[in-house]
Amino acid sequence: MTAISRRLRSREWFDIPGDPSATATHIERYTNFGISAAKLRSGSPIIGIAQTGSDLVPCNRIHVDLVRRIRDGIREAGGIALEFPVHPIQESGKRPTAALDRNLQYLSLVEVLFGYPLDGVVLTTGCDKTTPAMLMGAATVDIPAIALSGGPMLNGYWRGKLAGSGTILWEARKLLAEGEIDDEEFIQLVADATPSPGHCNTMGTATTMNSLAEAWACPCRAAPPFQRHTKSAPKLPIKPAVEL
Repeated sequence: MTAISRRLRSREWFDIPGDPSATATHIERYTNFGISAAKLRSGSPIIGIAQTGSDLVPCNRIHVDLVRRIRDGIREAGGIALEFPVHPIQESGKRPTAALDRNLQYLSLVEVLFGYPLDGVVLTTGCDKTTPAMLMGAATVDIPAIALSGGPMLNGYWRGKLAGSGTILWEARKLLAEGEIDDEEFIQLVADATPSPGHCNTMGTATTMNSLAEAWACPCRAAPPFQRHTKSAPKLPIKPAVEL
């Protein structure tokens, strides 16, 4: 056993000296989808992927597609990737409000990071409250982590003019009140402001929180829009999550 493997908390699940029963109990179900017992006991770091994206969370749904590249980066760096869901947050979809969901996502992440055999975690971020919830959870458990932003969506246009996500809603309300547009045009104007995957592209909460994560040295590239991740690099730079 190397010095690094002795420090890994996952060894407390998968290689417990003098307790083969507990070791076997922890190992056996993790081998039913392709990971060998030998790999789990090899000292390779177990890196979680906190998945915030889903069909319920369109602002972060890009991570459903990005996760394959995240896994590739973890494997290339010598780690074992384990993806898991967290409580969803979608600002515009949750009734009556998503105001409390940051805490629910934070708590769900803390429970996973504390209670499961994870040595580090990749935090998928994007929509407003997902970024602080992810960072707070990793900080609470004091586990090595990096944040990965899905990036802002591309610019939308309406009648040849830029229609920034979020802010266009306020402009559309003014136009509707002034009789410049009708109800159907109002809906179409707001919908046209969302031409691609990604979170809000105006300098609102989502962009601000992701920029702060980058400033705090969580290797989260907040500025590039979603296409930078999906059409350029063949895999994502996840190696720091394994080396931390």
